[in-house]
Amino acid sequence: MEPLPFDDEHREDDSVRPPDDGDSDEDSRRVRHVLLIEDDPIDAIMIRRSLRDAEDAQYVLEHVTRLDDGLQRLGRGTYHLVLLDLMLPDSTGLATFRTLRERFPETPAIVLSGLDDRQLGRQATELGALDYLVKGDITPTLLQRSIRHARARHKTLRQLAHLADELQQQRNLLESVLGSMDEAVIVVGRDGRITPMNPAARRVVGRGAPAGARNWSQMFGLYLPDGSTPLAEEQSPFTLACRGDNADGIELFVRNERIREGMPVSASVRPLKSADGSIGGGVVVFTDITARQRAERERMQRIAVEREIELAWEVQKGLFPESLPSIDGFDIAARVQPAHLASGDYYDFLEREDGRLGVLLADISGHGLGPALLMAQTRTIVHVLASQCRQPSELLRAVNRYIWKADDAARFLTMFAGCLEAGTRTLHYASAGHPGFLVSADGATRHLDSTGTVLGLFPDTQFETAEIRLRGGDILFLPTDGIYEAHRPGGPLFGIDRMLDVVRQHRHLRATELIDHVIDQAARLLGDSPPKDDMSAVVIKVR
Repeated sequence: MEPLPFDDEHREDDSVRPPDDGDSDEDSRRVRHVLLIEDDPIDAIMIRRSLRDAEDAQYVLEHVTRLDDGLQRLGRGTYHLVLLDLMLPDSTGLATFRTLRERFPETPAIVLSGLDDRQLGRQATELGALDYLVKGDITPTLLQRSIRHARARHKTLRQLAHLADELQQQRNLLESVLGSMDEAVIVVGRDGRITPMNPAARRVVGRGAPAGARNWSQMFGLYLPDGSTPLAEEQSPFTLACRGDNADGIELFVRNERIREGMPVSASVRPLKSADGSIGGGVVVFTDITARQRAERERMQRIAVEREIELAWEVQKGLFPESLPSIDGFDIAARVQPAHLASGDYYDFLEREDGRLGVLLADISGHGLGPALLMAQTRTIVHVLASQCRQPSELLRAVNRYIWKADDAARFLTMFAGCLEAGTRTLHYASAGHPGFLVSADGATRHLDSTGTVLGLFPDTQFETAEIRLRGGDILFLPTDGIYEAHRPGGPLFGIDRMLDVVRQHRHLRATELIDHVIDQAARLLGDSPPKDDMSAVVIKVR
């Protein structure tokens, strides 16, 4: 049978209470059902006494002296925890724990032994034991602390396993999308390293090229559209990507040992930029433009992508908060205006147990289906980790580690994470390359500088938490760059100064009206040109 969840609460009559999501003072005497498998009666009495007067929980202890009896009890009943002696009449050593683990892999267990063998303890924990205790060293305090720590570890392991499953599903989805594409997607590093990202890319460049290579036209068989004139290295899309240039519609011909018959392609190049604007290389996309295939392929791809993005946006809309926070003394609003049918922008409000309000705004590089998928992945990570992080900087560090491990599409994201204490009007915040602005009642503006670099570039990026005190009439304005970088082709940017002027001039409006007015002003600058990026903002007005 399944074990009781180690972090759930149960009465002695086995009626189940709602799951425990913390160690509240109100339920300091939770009932915990523990199975002790121990053949030494003195040790059993000592353990029973150690748990009898525990302050953090009421322990219901059942005791058997043989492993086989314990396995039968586990098969018939449910327990929060097993205390397992490794030396029993019918089983000895690590084989005892292995047998328990094989039969009941989800049952939390702490192993006990009369041997002060540290190596044995490490082996037991490597096999899945939550702790290892030497019976001669056990005190009531030590045993109760070990159980508390084992409970916390078991809960964390279950959350991490759930998170790992969700991340793997997102990874599989991204790989499926890339794998189904006819286009060859190739990443070019600043150092010249060539990395194919999908099967179509491997057909063009094989396994790629190491850092330092520069004879790409010869290496990959790149020619001018006539199919016979070698492409000059300066004209190569790989050279442009290495420099971080932008280009579209580069028509050329590819012929090499993998494409012996040759293939006409159109190449596009996009740069990979960090938050400070430095270039980290680029992405090259080759599209087969063989005449007899072009029209049908483009039509089918357009229909498929539109369907995928429409579905993604319908799913994505359900990931945003259902309602805006209502806090006395504050007017709070948020809005996402996607450039396409799916958005790479993400905002969230998280009500914490201590009464503080978590405020998040993130901007994932690019737009469309890929960033939308990463946005959903980021939201999942934030909701799992937020309760474990006391400060915004801790949350950014944790999110960065998961994004860096999970993101194979060479994307990154900026994020502003704040924690609002309404009673003291204090905002603690950390920023991963994402700007924020504080407009006071007299129109003065303060830029909330980034406290760390963007997420997803490096595994161990550090962040700092900053603090600001809010006053009546203050406006906290958090935009994404799609607003202040809005422009029509060849025209000027909407710009940060113009954006803040609109905020100052219309600061008397309600928060929702203020966001709408700013985004409408930025969109008006585009004229008939389609937006290049999502426009999103969070506004917190202090009454």
